[in-house]
Amino acid sequence: MPDPTALAAVVERRADPATVAWAHEGQGNLAALPDPQLAIAAAAALGNTRALQSVTAPKELRKAAAAALHKLKSKGVKVEDAPAPRAFNLGKADEALPSRAFLSLPDMEGDMELLMTTSDEGGNCALGIILGAGRAKETRHAHLGRGELRDIWRQATSRGDLVEIPYITGLHYAERFMAGGDHKHDWTHFLEHVPAALLQTARALDPLANVPPAVDEGEDPNPRWLAPLGVLDNAALNHGIEAMSAVVNAAEDDASRDAGLEALYTETATNALDAGDRNALARAADLTAVALTFHGRPRGAALVRAQGEAALAGAPGSAIEGVAMGVRLLLVSQAQQRIQDRVQQIIAEQTAAKE
Repeated sequence: MPDPTALAAVVERRADPATVAWAHEGQGNLAALPDPQLAIAAAAALGNTRALQSVTAPKELRKAAAAALHKLKSKGVKVEDAPAPRAFNLGKADEALPSRAFLSLPDMEGDMELLMTTSDEGGNCALGIILGAGRAKETRHAHLGRGELRDIWRQATSRGDLVEIPYITGLHYAERFMAGGDHKHDWTHFLEHVPAALLQTARALDPLANVPPAVDEGEDPNPRWLAPLGVLDNAALNHGIEAMSAVVNAAEDDASRDAGLEALYTETATNALDAGDRNALARAADLTAVALTFHGRPRGAALVRAQGEAALAGAPGSAIEGVAMGVRLLLVSQAQQRIQDRVQQIIAEQTAAKE
């Protein structure tokens, strides 16, 4: 069984060029490759039946290719008859475009963006997924020309919040968040360009394979992650917002007001997570940790992953920084918005009275 990391490198065109050329295009001499068995496994993961059918010698490689073809057939991959050999080929084949994936860091609401592109003989397809609350919130797919696809790549690489991740890692998380969700249409269309064997490999792959070297995170690696509010109980959050006015009005001085608000933040964070979805919070923390890892920030990733683990262990929301900070910011912002709305209402009433 080839090493999954080495297999992923061939699939993503990051390995030995000769091995990549044989696995993807069936070009070159299989027997002369550094690891012919790895090339056969990669061709199978890509669903490249033509390359596997072309293996006629030596005997051990022919048997390995035949076994790979048999496994593909058993998984429902259509294997057509091998074409007759050609003595020569006229014309220049189009440049093969790689499949790529990009993952963003979370925004202020805890949402993340996963952008994936894939190319095959049928064309180029892009899939954009907004991930929040441990699930896919929004998706969109598009079929693109080669120039449009390269424009998408240029835009993605120019954004500081996006980082390129191995395509098979992106496929691993897309399948995890999309399978059985509410966006089956876009996912189904995208999968039409993904070999079934490659999807199976992505499911079993260690998503943190091939991480980049860490960067200097400085003295404070804390990413100040905010948990997606969608994983928390909305009724508990609304109760906390409504209670803020009563806490402020009942306070006798600044000290008692601040103490009352701190107690309210703690109570709301705890209640909101207790009635919320801890599993979804853990999934969101895991994906954020992956994004931070590929951004070269392993210490920040460890801090976020620990928060997801604490949620699964039953820790109160007030003890999980991402939850506590998110709840505090929500309550404060909503209170400020209500004050502004009330001021605007008073001004409008006074203006109407003068008229």
